[in-house]
Amino acid sequence: MTGNQPQSDEGASERSSSPNPEQPIQRQSDAVPQQRPLESVPDIRVSASFEGPLPPPTILGGYNDIVPGLAESISENWLKESEFRRRHLTVTEAEIPKRGQTYGLVITILAIGVCGYAVHLGHTGWGIAGMMGALATVVTVMMWGRSER
Repeated sequence: MTGNQPQSDEGASERSSSPNPEQPIQRQSDAVPQQRPLESVPDIRVSASFEGPLPPPTILGGYNDIVPGLAESISENWLKESEFRRRHLTVTEAEIPKRGQTYGLVITILAIGVCGYAVHLGHTGWGIAGMMGALATVVTVMMWGRSER
């Protein structure tokens, strides 16, 4: 063999030639072992719910098992919260209607004053219409409030 002549490799031609027709082509998916389907496992779900501010005693007892004294702390916090609500929210709920009535009175007086000024300036129609609208609104709100009681 001289320097510029390609060297022939008989084994290389056999490796690069088409596969043997007598041998089946092995695909990659055939090489991976097939997994058997999982056996049927029942799906079990458990849920619990309760109504009220505190959980039932069994759950509170579970809290105590995790952190000693936690159930007592939860109960004490609930008692403090209820006392706070009774003291503060009851007063606030009673003040809301009074506040609304005060604001309504102020707005009505302002509306009637502006309409009176419009009448004074010579816009009699607009002034009287505005006064009637303001008074009709107040009467409607008062009647609606009575019907809800």
